[in-house]
Amino acid sequence: NVLIRRGEDKLTAVIGDFGLAAKIPDPLNENEKLSIVGSPYWMAPECLRGERYFEKADVFSYGIVLCEMIARIPADPDILPRTQTFGLDYVAFSEMVGDCPLDFLQLTFTCCQMDVKKRPSFQELIEPLNEIETHAMNIDQERKEQLFIDTDQITVEDFSENGNLLMLSSTYLSFAK
Repeated sequence: NVLIRRGEDKLTAVIGDFGLAAKIPDPLNENEKLSIVGSPYWMAPECLRGERYFEKADVFSYGIVLCEMIARIPADPDILPRTQTFGLDYVAFSEMVGDCPLDFLQLTFTCCQMDVKKRPSFQELIEPLNEIETHAMNIDQERKEQLFIDTDQITVEDFSENGNLLMLSSTYLSFAK
């Protein structure tokens, strides 16, 4: 659930799902039973496979919410492109997005990494999100058009065979004239 809080001069989105709250598993207790919580469309692959999960499963879910906002589509896998192993189909998704700053798209893809170890923690997301916000607020209107990714330039070769994201580079950007 995304809750909107209205402040004096701005709106703030707060992500939460109180109906499915559960105790976070103890990483030291290998025998502790894990509850399956959440809705499958937003669940991290390790949760869907019944594996142990921790905070970074929520980071995956957050990445799916970001995908919904970027492409303005629901998380339904019939609409939001997913892989056979429950990950995000980066190439197909890239073809769906329009004007999305490359650094924000890259951060979103990082949240949706199949490998839990490659996903950032929420703490690690704070600084890049603040930098993206600051950059977006400081950029003038004519330069904005130069920072958006040209999704026609992304190819399957930009991604590894197992669905893990490789870093997008400026080679794949097309700058407006």
